[in-house]
Parts: sequence; structure tokens; C-alpha cells
Amino acid sequence: MHYRKSFYNELSEVYDVTILHSGIPMVLPEDRFKEIIVRTYKIGPLYFQSDIFEHASKQSYDIIIAMFDIRWINSIWAMFNLDSVKPWIWWGLDKGVSSSNITSELALKVKLSIAKRGNPIIFYNKKIRRDFIKYGLNRKNLFVANNTFHIDNRIQCYLHEKKDYILFVGSLDLRKQNEILIKAFANILDKIPKSIKLVLIGDGEDKERLISLNNNLRLNGRVFFPGKITNASKLEEFYKRAIVSVSFGQAGLSVLQSMAYGVPFVTSENAISGGESNNIHHGKNGFICKKNIESLEEILIKCCTNTEYVKKMGKNAFEYYTMNSTVRLMIDSFEKAIKLSIN
Repeated sequence: MHYRKSFYNELSEVYDVTILHSGIPMVLPEDRFKEIIVRTYKIGPLYFQSDIFEHASKQSYDIIIAMFDIRWINSIWAMFNLDSVKPWIWWGLDKGVSSSNITSELALKVKLSIAKRGNPIIFYNKKIRRDFIKYGLNRKNLFVANNTFHIDNRIQCYLHEKKDYILFVGSLDLRKQNEILIKAFANILDKIPKSIKLVLIGDGEDKERLISLNNNLRLNGRVFFPGKITNASKLEEFYKRAIVSVSFGQAGLSVLQSMAYGVPFVTSENAISGGESNNIHHGKNGFICKKNIESLEEILIKCCTNTEYVKKMGKNAFEYYTMNSTVRLMIDSFEKAIKLSIN
């Protein structure tokens, strides 16, 4: 993933890093890490990557760090064959969510049987680590590298005077449930200042449907779709004017990106998340509303009619990111896990 590059480059200041993956080539001349690209095949819910064992077993590698996802069969198989001769660290263990309780329980049992072998494990956040300590894992082997989004030269957007955007940033797909955000905005127009606009930044499969909904609700002039923005300085201008950043149906790395800029994040309880929603402390650095449109409307009205309160929350979000979610803190946790694994 592109957002990992800054982390890999900084980790390469300390170690000689090679990333093995099955995506498109991503290493540029200025990058400090190396990459190996292998093929991957999917059969049902399972993924098979070619040549994992052959690469991982090479003598040039002193330590192996692998994503803890039991669907990636070759990584699990390689661990069982290599962790007795090479230090092996897992990254990203989570309980996981399935539509079937039986499937979820079975997956958790498999994960615990692997985790209890005693390899160091790096979690995405403190809450997930606490959960697995309760399942009986040794806390001395468990570390936290808060999943984050690195931003160069980030600014304190909560200090910006003009606050008139409700902001969404991310891919426009169905699971984000942006239709609920648009409808909520339409329902509160007579309760918030007329200067406030809803801005949805991004592209995706749901974009045309959302534009059609916007037209049907006659929100033209109050709702904008600027498209995908990757330029940091352009994106920064939107965050400066953001009252809050909202993603009703999913709370991923956009949570950390918003906090890095000093903008409170709003999502719903049980939103799809890889643990990033655990960074939101309701009423302090963001909001977690109930899973209904009325709750979202209530929070948006509160934020749009009391921007000074929201600016204070933005300051809390900025400071939370600084204390818990920088790439430097990720590096520190990885170094601790590596030192444990080689001692």
C-alpha cells in the first residue's frame, strides 16, 4: 500500500529492508527499501503466494516479519517451517469479523493456536492487544504499532479561522454509506449556517449514484464532488476549512489522516474498521454516533453550530496523533519486537 512507503523508508534507516508482496512495483530511485514481487492466487477465501518459503529461507534474511492473516496460506506454512531457525514476527493480528459466528469462532481458535507459539506480535492498536492478553497470550511478546497515515509537514488545521466544510475523504464505494451522510446533511440545512457545505473528495463505483442523489435532493450549491486529490498541499486546504471529517460506514486510515491535520473524525458504532476507530475517543477527539441517520444529524448540528468547541476537539485530535500515531512511534515498536526476537 502506498501509505506504507514512508514507514518502510524510515525502517530502512535502521535495517536493510526487503518487502515481498504481490502488488504492482512501487520502489522508486529515492526509496531506501528493496522489493520482491511474487504471484498470488485466490481459491475461495484463501490466498496462495508463490515462492514465499524459497525467498524467506534465504540466508541473507536475519528476521522475517509477516502479516498475521490466516487466509494467506503460504505465510502460515513458511512460519511453521522457519520460525525454529529464523526469528519470526507477526504483524496485524486481529479477531476479525465474519457474517458467521461459527466461522469467526473457528478462525479465532486457529489464530490463538498460532499466536501461543510465542512469536512476537505487533498489533495495530492497544485495544486489540488488551483483547488478546485476555485470551492468554504473554504480554511480554506483544507490541503496538498504531496503524497510521504519515503526513509530511502537517499543520494545525484547528487554528484556521474559517470553518465551513463537512468533509469526506476516501474512495466513494457503497460500504462508506455516503448516501446516509448526504441525506443527513439535507435534513439539517435549516438548522445550520447557510455557509456550510458538504464536500466529498474521492472517486469510486458509488460516485454517480451519490451525484444523482444530490441532484434529486436539490442540494446543488451546497454539496461538492472535487474528485480524487492526492496532492498534499491541495488536500490541506480542504482540511483547513473542515469542521469535521465524516465516514459513516467505515473508519479506516482516514481516521488517522484527519487527526494528523487536527480535524475531529465522525463515524458510526460498528463501522467497518481495521481497529482505526479505536483511536476515536467520543466527545474528545471525535464522535461515534449510533447506527442511524438521526444520531448523525444530531452530531453534525452540534458541530456546525459550535465551531469553537470543535476546534478544541481538533486540538485534542492533533495532540493524540502526535503522542500515539506517528511513523516514528511505529518504528520504535518494531525495533522493540526485533530486539526481543533476536535475544
